[in-house]
Amino acid sequence: MSDIHCLPNQLIQLTATNKSHRALLKGRGYLEGYLPPLPLITTLAMDEEGETVDSLEDFETKWNKKQKGKSTSEVGGVQWDDEAALKQQRAVVWQFAKKLGKNLFAAHDLTKIAFPVVLFESDSYLQRVASQIRYHPLYLTKAAEATSPVERFKWVVVYVVAGLHLLETQFRKPFNPILGETYHCTYPDGSELFMEQSSHHPPISCWECHGLDDSYVYAGWSEFSAKFHGNNITADVVGPQNIYFKDGTYITFSIPSVLVSGIAWGSRVMNYTGTFTVTDPKNNLSVKLTLNPKEGGMFSRKKCPPNTIRGDIMQADAKGKETRVSSVDGSWLGELSFDGEVYWRLEEQRKLSCAPTPGPGELLSDSRYRLDTYYLGQGDNDKAEEWKSKMEEDQRRDRKLRAGQKAAYERMAARAKARSIG
Repeated sequence: MSDIHCLPNQLIQLTATNKSHRALLKGRGYLEGYLPPLPLITTLAMDEEGETVDSLEDFETKWNKKQKGKSTSEVGGVQWDDEAALKQQRAVVWQFAKKLGKNLFAAHDLTKIAFPVVLFESDSYLQRVASQIRYHPLYLTKAAEATSPVERFKWVVVYVVAGLHLLETQFRKPFNPILGETYHCTYPDGSELFMEQSSHHPPISCWECHGLDDSYVYAGWSEFSAKFHGNNITADVVGPQNIYFKDGTYITFSIPSVLVSGIAWGSRVMNYTGTFTVTDPKNNLSVKLTLNPKEGGMFSRKKCPPNTIRGDIMQADAKGKETRVSSVDGSWLGELSFDGEVYWRLEEQRKLSCAPTPGPGELLSDSRYRLDTYYLGQGDNDKAEEWKSKMEEDQRRDRKLRAGQKAAYERMAARAKARSIG
C-alpha cells in the first residue's frame, strides 16, 4: 500500500487558509453576518473517522470512547451497548411511537418526518457520504492500474466491500441536506469529491469524484430512503453508482440494504441484508453478492458464519452463455478472497487513514456553513434545534413558491396555445 498516498492512522496535520468569512452569508440556515471560529479555519488534525482531535491524548480518548459502545453481535452486524445513548434515543422513539398508535408497525417514511436534534450527529448527509466512500484512493487506483478486465473488476468489488464496516460509526442520524447544498473535499492522494443535493423530496444527492490524474471518475446520484417498522428501520440507497476508467470501461454497482433492529427495545444491531451486484457491461462481467447465505443453497437450514459475503464472478460470451471466472468469499467485517487469495483485510485497512479533508469552502452553499450542524457540534442543542426548524420552514416556503410559479407558467402556456389555435 506504500504506493498509495495514504498516511498512517495517527494524526494527519491539515492546514487551512486563514481567510476571513465575515459578512458572507445571510439566512437560509447559513451564517448571518459572520462565521464563528470553526476548527476548519485553523491548523487541525483528524483521526481515522474524520473527527477533529487536538492531541495524541485526545485521539486515544475519543477512539476508546467510540469502541466502548460496540461489540460483535452473535447474529452478525454491529451491536451497540451504550445504554446511556440508547436511553436518550429511545425516549424520543417512544414519543414518536405513541403518535402512531395502532399504525406503529406499518412502514413509515422517515425522510418526511422531522426529528429533534438529539438524534443527530453534527454532519450533513453529504459529509457522511464523503466519509463513507473514503477508500477509493486505495482500491480504485489499483483497479485503474489493472491490466486485465477481471483483475480490475475484483478491485472494484473490494472497494464496494471495504467501506461497509463504516456502518459501525453511524449510530446517529445525519442532517438532511437542504436543496442546493454542496460539499467539496479532497483525500490524502489528491483526489477530489464534489457533491450537491439536487432534490429535497425525494432526497437525492449527486456526486462526482475524480481520482488522481483522472485515472478514474466515480460519479452518480443516489436516493436515500428509510422506513420505520415498529422496532426496526430499513434503509436503502437507490441510484447509479458508476466508476469510469480512461479506456472506456465503466463498472456499476448497487448498495446493500441496511437493517437496524432494536430501535425501541432489545439489542441495537445494525446489519446488511439481501444481495447487491457489480457489473461491467463492456467486458460482460457481473457478480451477485449475497449477504449471510445459507450453506448448501436456499433450501438448506445451515447458516454461514455471521457477516459472510459470497458470490461468483460470471462472464458472458457473445451468445449470452455465462462462465464462472472467479469465486468471491469473505466477510465485510473480516477479509475478502477471490479463489482463496486474500485481497482485503479489514484490520490492515484500519491502520491507514483515508479520511477526507474539507475543501477550501469557496461555495457558500457548502455543508460546513450550516448553523444547525455547527451549534450541535458545539453542544448547544437549543440553538441547533432553532436553526434546523428555520431551515425546514424556509424549504417548505420555497417549495410552495416553486409550485405556484410552475402552475402560473402552465396557465400562461395554455392561454398562449389557445390563442395560437384561435
